Amino acid sequence: MKEDQPSPIGSWKSRRKVMWTILLFSMATIAYSLSGMAPEQIAATAVTMGFGAITTILVSYVFGAAWEDINARKDTK
Repeated sequence: MKEDQPSPIGSWKSRRKVMWTILLFSMATIAYSLSGMAPEQIAATAVTMGFGAITTILVSYVFGAAWEDINARKDTK
């Protein structure tokens, strides 16, 4: 996609803001759960889901960036 045309699905700047918000929330949830203040079963679920969210966000971010790079190369040909 050309630099002068805005992306139809949003800019990478806004995507990064959403990604960092979710990552920070997940890390805070994991830290709270591991501090021992949450009941054991809830903490175990929160840690599992927190790491799942972090993994999903990072994989999606990398895959999305790679996909956009591939499409940008196709557009320049």
